[in-house]
Amino acid sequence: MLNRQKNLSKSYASLASGVGNLGSVIVLFACWVLAHPYRGIWHDARVYLIQAYHLANPQWFVGELWFAYGSQGNFTIFPYLYLKVLKLFSVMHGAFIVSMFGGLFWILALYALIGFFVQGCYRFILVLMLVCLPLSYSIFPSLDLYLNENFATARPFSLGLACIALYLYLRRKSVMVGICSLMALILHPLMGAGAVTIIIFTELLKLNSKWIWVAVIGVILFLLMLSLPNMSGVWFELVRSTSRIVVVKSMHSIQWFPIVLVMSSLILGWRLASYREIYFSALVVVALCILLSLVCSLILPVALILQLQPWRILSVGLVLVFVVIADILRQVAPSKQRFFVIWFGGVWIVACAQQQYVLLILGLCLAFRPRYLKPMFESADVQLSTLIILTLWLVCCGWLRGGGISEQLLMLRFMGQAFYLWLPIFFLPLACGVTYSLVTHWIAKVAVLCLTVIFALVSHDQRGVRQIQTELSYSLDQSLGQNEFEGKVVFWPDHAEWVWFGLRAANYVGSIQAIGIAFYQEHALNLWRRMAWVESIAPRVPKNVLFDKEEGWDLHSAKWLSGAAWLSGLDLIHLCKKSNVDVVFLRKNYPSLGAKKITSLLVDDGLWFSYGCAVVREGADTYDRPYRVN
Repeated sequence: MLNRQKNLSKSYASLASGVGNLGSVIVLFACWVLAHPYRGIWHDARVYLIQAYHLANPQWFVGELWFAYGSQGNFTIFPYLYLKVLKLFSVMHGAFIVSMFGGLFWILALYALIGFFVQGCYRFILVLMLVCLPLSYSIFPSLDLYLNENFATARPFSLGLACIALYLYLRRKSVMVGICSLMALILHPLMGAGAVTIIIFTELLKLNSKWIWVAVIGVILFLLMLSLPNMSGVWFELVRSTSRIVVVKSMHSIQWFPIVLVMSSLILGWRLASYREIYFSALVVVALCILLSLVCSLILPVALILQLQPWRILSVGLVLVFVVIADILRQVAPSKQRFFVIWFGGVWIVACAQQQYVLLILGLCLAFRPRYLKPMFESADVQLSTLIILTLWLVCCGWLRGGGISEQLLMLRFMGQAFYLWLPIFFLPLACGVTYSLVTHWIAKVAVLCLTVIFALVSHDQRGVRQIQTELSYSLDQSLGQNEFEGKVVFWPDHAEWVWFGLRAANYVGSIQAIGIAFYQEHALNLWRRMAWVESIAPRVPKNVLFDKEEGWDLHSAKWLSGAAWLSGLDLIHLCKKSNVDVVFLRKNYPSLGAKKITSLLVDDGLWFSYGCAVVREGADTYDRPYRVN
């Protein structure tokens, strides 16, 4: 009888734990959606979508420069999986589903990893901070790479698998670590490599002295840098100006916050936490990767290392920041937790708000004197006061780290803007999540859960009407109303994305093709030549701040194609004769060259006319005659 009661108690406890975890995950996902509502097919979602299009029918893009020398799709299986989803649903709905599922998978991975160290409120709050705060791991001024992304991309899946690999490594599941690491690498090599490198280096440290291995790896990297080919002059300048997340332009342009945040937290973990070998390995790997990025950007531009973008190790590093917090706090005695968190958070807040990293370094010096802090490490109990202080610390760090409202407004495409534009963008999801973690009665928890889900449903999609209409027209089965452009080479200034996804045709030249020029030299040089040639024949536009001389090598600059929509008739003939273009779209009407007014395409930014280059070539002599001099 007693055994039966014990078994029933265990079953009820297990059921309650499962229901609690399910409720926590639902609230976390709702908070993620609330903090990062869907913004459609933008940013790198365009890259993955065109790769899926190309796999669906390579004949559509026979003349496409972006695929002429290879693409980033050669290094990942994600486009193959993405294509299956797009075929099962539709382009618009498939992209939305992949984005949402990526966020959910990312949350589950973090929930497992943080749960290895702490349970209950601490686990929930730490994951909540990770999924709500706008944590950028970019060391570049653009700050356009965040842990949480609201579009269809391989990154949350790869980084999530990397976190699961770390979790399994902590649990000593060697076979599963290898499987998850391999899956992370084949989904996104640049994002998955960080955790894999840390795990491998940790194992190497167990074989011999750690400093010997650091020296050996340093020598190997140095020899590789000397033997590998460098980027050529023009190619390097194009990559340096265009690919703003590949080459560091100067030491003054570096965003030091993620570097200092990650490395200082890893130092704390190395000195104070339980799993010191992992934190030390991560510290060394992060330092080497940042050093490699700086050396190859400023001194020796080794092509392969620049392409690998070793600074992306900071994405895993930011996750480890919260792992270190969880690892340290579970050791702090209840009577000392408040002091520890106030000290730890206070130094961070002052340092982040004032950008005075000297204060941060001084505070971290205490980490090298563990005897001053060891009296606090007596118990693993958790106090509510520590939880509240930790929450405030993370909120303040996230809000103050980048200049307040001005930076938040720049993040609006990554974050939500409904309800709370002039408050920290992550205020509402954090408030919902913290409230859920603090209430104890199950009715109150259900009420907060339902309210959070309702908020998420109301603001989950922040696309405009124009964007929704455009994405509805994207199809892998048929083009919008007509197929006359399908598979042709099209030149349409300002509408390169529509050429790809709406017409299912190849672009002759467009700024979107500049994505990924760091991987293929021929791609970069040919795109540059095409843009320079089009700029030379296009009408001049009034000079303004957009076309500054500093943008001379930036292939994303508007200056290259700014006047291309207003080509003269002679320039149109010249373009058709001297290139492989099949169709040209212009704003000017030349009836004798076969102009067709665009009426059925989804374009509402003015009047456009299409020209078939075959017709233009036939009418060239007739059009030229009035301009000839006898």
